[in-house]
Amino acid sequence: MDSGLAVIELVLLILAAVCVTGLTVVCWALIFRKAGEDWWKILVPFYGTYTQFKITGSTGMFWGMTACTAGYGILSAFIRFLLLTISGYDAMTNLLRIANLLEILYIVVMVLVHIFFSIDLARAFRRDGEFACGLILLPPVFLAFLAFGREKKGGGYLSPDSEPEMPQMWKCPQCGGENPLERCSCLDCGHVR
Repeated sequence: MDSGLAVIELVLLILAAVCVTGLTVVCWALIFRKAGEDWWKILVPFYGTYTQFKITGSTGMFWGMTACTAGYGILSAFIRFLLLTISGYDAMTNLLRIANLLEILYIVVMVLVHIFFSIDLARAFRRDGEFACGLILLPPVFLAFLAFGREKKGGGYLSPDSEPEMPQMWKCPQCGGENPLERCSCLDCGHVR
């Protein structure tokens, strides 16, 4: 492969990553505003993540994730320290196996946190299970749907123990689309009732 072509591919890859990251930050800022939070909180690293979990009503999961991350970091550093001080092939092999198992366990826990967080986020904004699956599999795309969607703005998230209140809807006779009662025209086709 030509080195000039490799540099162009690398630049395009970095540019795409920056664009997706920027879109995600903008989406989260809009979601924060819809939830009644200040948009700038997403820019503060630890506090932004805490606010994300606060919106979903699962701050306990946030503290559990933080404890897992801290525990993983401490155990990983300790194992690497032991690898530097212990001699012998068998001891090093066993420590490497433990380190690999620890990494796999940490990844599984973080994937589970992502799944439960996505489900809670969809529920907090009164979305269904299919939308939660979309948040799990394609987060930037479905965050954009949530950020630019038609949800009522200004403090619309649920407390952890409340059930979502489903809006009253009317069905359009022309296209079959569901519309809120307060609308007099169909959101999909524009038919006036």
